[in-house]
Amino acid sequence: MSIEIRNVNKHFGSFHALRDVNLDIENLLASTKIGVVFLDETLSMRKFTTAMTGIVPLTQQDIGRKIHVFNFDFGDEFIEVCEQVLTSTLSRHIEVLREVTHEDKTYLMRLLPYESGTGKKMKGVVATFLDISDRVLQKRDYERLIETANAPIFGSDMLEIGRAHV
Repeated sequence: MSIEIRNVNKHFGSFHALRDVNLDIENLLASTKIGVVFLDETLSMRKFTTAMTGIVPLTQQDIGRKIHVFNFDFGDEFIEVCEQVLTSTLSRHIEVLREVTHEDKTYLMRLLPYESGTGKKMKGVVATFLDISDRVLQKRDYERLIETANAPIFGSDMLEIGRAHV
């Protein structure tokens, strides 16, 4: 009987270890604030992060539903590129514009194959959405600054200033 108890305790310990790893991964995904959608080989929703619900209104009831039924405002290319990643195992990087809470948000959408750990067998697609809105605004500000720096000073053309001194 002690052998049976040891086996039960061993499996119980393995269960706790798996639970702890799962909690670690859940906390890691939540702390990154990156929208992530896990799709299976039929492009059905396997899992998603809380940050994804700020981009697309998803609920736990959506797990198992085909990605085609969701209203992703990332264009038709989203599903097409998911299918390409699924069949070719190539990763795709696309920038996507999405309006959220009356503000234009820009996301870097990254689509990668979801592979099994053994044999690298295709299991689906992982789509990540990183908010790069601040970077896009900084780039626009920088471009305006460069444009302004190249503009004539005080509305005068530098050639006119040069001619005035000749």
